[in-house]
Amino acid sequence: MSVELIVKVPEEIYNSVMNNERPAGHVAEMTKALYYGKLLPAGHGKLVDIGRIDEDRLESDNPVICISMDGCCIEAVSLDYLNSLPAIVEADRSESEE
Repeated sequence: MSVELIVKVPEEIYNSVMNNERPAGHVAEMTKALYYGKLLPAGHGKLVDIGRIDEDRLESDNPVICISMDGCCIEAVSLDYLNSLPAIVEADRSESEE
C-alpha cells in the first residue's frame, strides 16, 4: 500500500535531487517536507488547476455560462470543460473501486 502526498521543498533541494547530488541538509529537508506534506485521501478524484477557468475565460473558449435566476446572473462552468482540464494529479481509483 502507498500514500500520495503533495510536498513543498526548496527549489535547490529539488534540483539537486533531480541531478543525483547530495547536498548538506538534504535528508532533513526531505523529512520536513514529508512531515508537512498534504496527504491525499484514498480514492480522490482528478486534481486540476481551477485557476485555468479564469485564464480561459479571458480567451476565446469562455467556458463560463451565465444563467439568469430572478434577474441575477449566476455563473456556471460545464462539466465537459472541467473534465477537459489537464490533470495535475490523476484520480486514485484503486482504493474506491475495491
